[in-house]
Amino acid sequence: MPIHQLSVQLANQIAAGEVVERPASVVKELLENAVDAHASRIVLEVYGGGRTIIRVRDNGSGIPKDELPLALAPHATSKISSVEDLAQIATLGFRGEALASIAAVSKLTLTSRPAGQEQAYSVHTEGPMMEAVIEPAAHPQGTTVEVRELFFNTPARRRFLRSERTELTRIKDIWLRTALSWRAIAFELIFDGRTVASLPAVPEGNDEAYRRRVGKLIGAPFVQEALELKVEGGPLTLHGLLLPPPQDYESAPENIYLFLNGRAVADKLLVHALREAYREAAGSTAAVRALIFAGCDPREVDINVHPRKDEVRFHDARAVHDILTDAVVNLLLAQRVKKNEQEQSSLFPAQSAADPAAKGLEGGAADPGSADGAPPAQDFTLTGQKAEPQAPQLPKAQPAPQTGPSAAVPSAAAIAQFNSAAAAAAGERALSGLSSSTLQKLSAALKQRSTPVQPAEIKPSPAEPAAQRRQGEELLAPKEQLASEAERLRQQLTALKPAQPVLPPLSPALSLSALQGAALQDCHVTLLDRPQPQVLLLKADGRYFLARLSALQLYVGARALQELVQTQDLPGRDLTLPFRLRADAELVRALKLLQGVPEMLGFKLSLKRESIELYAVPVQLSSCDLALEGSRVLHLAVAAGKDLQKRQCPRRLAEALVKAAGFPHVEPAALTGLLQQLPSADLLAGIDGVSELLIVQWARQLAGEL
Repeated sequence: MPIHQLSVQLANQIAAGEVVERPASVVKELLENAVDAHASRIVLEVYGGGRTIIRVRDNGSGIPKDELPLALAPHATSKISSVEDLAQIATLGFRGEALASIAAVSKLTLTSRPAGQEQAYSVHTEGPMMEAVIEPAAHPQGTTVEVRELFFNTPARRRFLRSERTELTRIKDIWLRTALSWRAIAFELIFDGRTVASLPAVPEGNDEAYRRRVGKLIGAPFVQEALELKVEGGPLTLHGLLLPPPQDYESAPENIYLFLNGRAVADKLLVHALREAYREAAGSTAAVRALIFAGCDPREVDINVHPRKDEVRFHDARAVHDILTDAVVNLLLAQRVKKNEQEQSSLFPAQSAADPAAKGLEGGAADPGSADGAPPAQDFTLTGQKAEPQAPQLPKAQPAPQTGPSAAVPSAAAIAQFNSAAAAAAGERALSGLSSSTLQKLSAALKQRSTPVQPAEIKPSPAEPAAQRRQGEELLAPKEQLASEAERLRQQLTALKPAQPVLPPLSPALSLSALQGAALQDCHVTLLDRPQPQVLLLKADGRYFLARLSALQLYVGARALQELVQTQDLPGRDLTLPFRLRADAELVRALKLLQGVPEMLGFKLSLKRESIELYAVPVQLSSCDLALEGSRVLHLAVAAGKDLQKRQCPRRLAEALVKAAGFPHVEPAALTGLLQQLPSADLLAGIDGVSELLIVQWARQLAGEL
């Protein structure tokens, strides 16, 4: 075939194929034109999934009558005029091809009236060969573009369109991204005559209203859980919202909304930077959920890369990649540190000077080691979940309630002090840091419990050295005095010990008698005190631990579940009505391959293409959110399928079931039974939520300083 020039109609249709791929492409171009026209309100109407009608109305600047035919001509635009303008594009549109390409494959009507024009006019075309016809029309200030019968003259392209639902989903995504980027514009979306969404304009600076708009568009988590990203200065400015990386058991979809200078982009460089940042912060591949607005000098980025204008090229790509990655990593890691600090502060709440526990035993005189009676600094700091010694301080006794017949019984703190003193006096281990003043206060407290007479003010023994240590510390008692005091306290405790421990009424905190009963049990792990309702002070194998009660319950419950799975299936509970659990196809396929594993865990289910019908669930899941906990347990079961087929339940799966069931209230009478199920000190130190107190090591350090 000889070389020849293509007809105008064929050339326009070929060019239109690069710009107009589907109805969503038309919507994108028309919305961008409306934004460039400085509209404050934009309405999008779609009928028949975009095949029948696409109509975009705005109240922007409008198009004069004499420019209407030119607006539909190829390579005609009002946004650039020279090569220099192409190097610094500040508008969404600039190629001058959108309306011409749309007009080549549809029946298009453009109606507009600028502010200074009394009459509105419209121009109508059907395909590239029809001459544009201008007619008067009734229209307020602004522009309306109506596209009918898309691809009516290209039937091959029309046949390749997806279902109406799929095309509407793509159109809604384009509209959503435009509404996210341009907060000062009111948007309305109408499908087949029904208003789907209506968003009022949000003034600049009203971040609260904009967050509500974001939550309405892309979900409440972006409002409730998102972290705020803000980087100013430098070649790239960033602001937006990030959701933390999901947990290992969560199946979260990836949602990335990227904007550069107000333009929605799908740039590979920026997406790669986000994924690298999440991978570095989470330690593994994690789903990225981010709304990022980036800004830079228009001269530092090339927009003219693809006809869709959603791909860009940065002049200094490496710097842009590093800025985004560093900003996201720093934000996610800072959030993780803050979360750990909050968890640790809930486990180790700071004591104020008004706290009776900071003022010695049973409301006695202030500790002589402090000039104003304030409690000394904490004995340890936390790094992750492990305690590291700082400047060691002497232990303080915690107050215990005195009610009823238990008023004459020494507190658990007194018992702990006595045990340390007795051990030191017997020469079994190094001095534990007890001072003479502490021993004297302990003695006074015991006398106060046994007799109603109030003890006199305690004064330092004349035998003690007069030199004082630095503020916040006490004088260590001589070893001989410590031994004699320990023997005397042993005799007092023997006389005061009741024949049968008196159990207090149920309450969040253990009473004095219950603490003593638990402490004197011949148990592998000894309970010394309960500083908070959910925190225990334990002693095991000569080592001391602070433990969260729920962490101990989780450990014991998970171990019991693991042992049960080795011999039998977990009990299940039938649901009154089947529960449909949405699931991805990969989870469904994996469960089909693991026949018998769901039943072993107590599930009765049937697998659909993209969902799971639950008829029975493990008893641990019977009173929780099945959409969340059920999906979590099934994902963990799939991950550990080979182990479960050998009847070996992974600890993470067992803990997920125990957490879903919740932690029951532990009565004081049952607390000793829980302690008897705890492991050795080495294993206890490895439980998440248990921190070891290096009391013996601190005592040796104190003894070595004298």
